[in-house]
Amino acid sequence: PDNEYLSLYIVTGFGRLKNLGVAIDDGIAQRALGALDAWMNKLYVEIKDKDPKKSNLSSTIALYLYGRSFFLSNQPIAPEYQAALKYWLGQGRDHWVGQPRQSQAHLAVALKRFEDAETPKAILKSFKERSVTNEEIGMYWPDAERSWWWYHAPIETQAMMIEAFDEVAGDTQAVEECKVWLLKQKQTQ
Repeated sequence: PDNEYLSLYIVTGFGRLKNLGVAIDDGIAQRALGALDAWMNKLYVEIKDKDPKKSNLSSTIALYLYGRSFFLSNQPIAPEYQAALKYWLGQGRDHWVGQPRQSQAHLAVALKRFEDAETPKAILKSFKERSVTNEEIGMYWPDAERSWWWYHAPIETQAMMIEAFDEVAGDTQAVEECKVWLLKQKQTQ
């Protein structure tokens, strides 16, 4: 059966490959964007009349904003979905603090690509304040988020942190320190 989350995850993977300069045919991903936009709009419609000010942000919505941001120049979001997009971007700006670290990194990159200059900087500042840097281990976060949920996967979260520090802040030192942690995980695991 159809699964919007899996479609979103695959589309995001195509976007990441494209962003890394891999020569791929992303036509299948671009064809899925309309359905993903409609899905996010449907979620928006379901909650907009209840309590729109409270946090309705989830890791899936953060991933949607991140994944969708890869394709903004190729396929802009249709006018009928702009209200939903505006709402979810506002949720990202207002409620990123309560999200898992990987989702915060997704939001930092996505919000930057959606032309928010301030929130991504605040997110990265928070990352730096909560991080520990060790010459041998590199940069990491001692409050390890361990669980079965996809947005708590330590290796994928660290990779997302590298992307956020690189794209949002251009912080090569933080990128290199995060890479050290990844390499140490490879050695020990």
